[in-house]
Amino acid sequence: MEKHEVVIVGAGPAGLKAAELLGKAKKDVLIIEKEKEEKIGDKPCAGGLFPHAMKYFPDELYEKVISSITFHVGDKEFEVSSSNPVMALISRLDIGQYQLRMAKEGGAQIMAATPVKGLDREKNEVILDNEERVGYEKLIAADGSTSIIRRVLGYNTKQMAQCIEYPVKGDFEKLEIHFDLKKYGLTYAWIFPHKGYASIGTGNLPSIVSAQEMGERFNRWAEERGIDLSKGKRRAHPIYVGYHGFKHGNIFLTGDAASFACSLDGEGIYQAVKSGEITAKAIIDPKWNYRSELQDLLKYHRSLGWLLPWMVAFPGLFRKLVENLGGMFMPTLSNILSSRSVQRFVFGTMGK
Repeated sequence: MEKHEVVIVGAGPAGLKAAELLGKAKKDVLIIEKEKEEKIGDKPCAGGLFPHAMKYFPDELYEKVISSITFHVGDKEFEVSSSNPVMALISRLDIGQYQLRMAKEGGAQIMAATPVKGLDREKNEVILDNEERVGYEKLIAADGSTSIIRRVLGYNTKQMAQCIEYPVKGDFEKLEIHFDLKKYGLTYAWIFPHKGYASIGTGNLPSIVSAQEMGERFNRWAEERGIDLSKGKRRAHPIYVGYHGFKHGNIFLTGDAASFACSLDGEGIYQAVKSGEITAKAIIDPKWNYRSELQDLLKYHRSLGWLLPWMVAFPGLFRKLVENLGGMFMPTLSNILSSRSVQRFVFGTMGK
């Protein structure tokens, strides 16, 4: 049986960032990933990076850099513009392949196309699908929203958000966010314009609307706007929204496995990379106090999540507020969001 100083389960943004930094620090690192190497990064994702996340990736990976976002609420529309970039659009596959190269260059090893089926905590061993075992001193769980490692730790929660996404070919110019609570309830849709295609999708909680109903509403919304979803392949993905801690003895939960993705808008790339960075620094220097950076990450993670319980508890009230007050205050809201000081806070300083 082979054994390593650090074993990372999952080659997502968190696991690969941790692997890169640990490898550069001369740690013996093995990444175990269920997908083939060429498929690492290929998962449902709108592919939007706010400025605080853009620093982790080279400019040449950006397909587009956006300086405005168009919001639709019912039949009302307003645009938030900035003299600075508010988002970069990037392929999720390109992110994965870039991070994989950086992790390898840092010295990490990769065991691809190898699913993990369980964990023996007493022996500090990861159990592979073929019943073989890999020993570890430190274990990083970066295996996503349906994390096996998290379940072994006893956190088999049903707190899941749901999203569906279609990469639709075509020339799309605007980054758009759509709300129509009267027609479609407490859900939203997005259009993220990439190079030669757009990520078009929607998300919600099963406690608000079933996956079937969400899909039907989304199809009606797309049809009304002349969007042909048959041009893209439907992809679905759960987002785990129940945070249960970061460090559990010699096991670290990162990225979606730890529920660092935002429960309201689904943003998760930045939180994943940052949590991988924090984990690597904590392993490299056991005396380093990671709690300050972790608390900053949790504050960012929860910056919009506070609204979710109110939306679930009082959907009718929330709908009326958005419908009746949204149109009335849209010009003012647009001016506020377009101010440089607010944008520095929303798009820049949060998450640094």
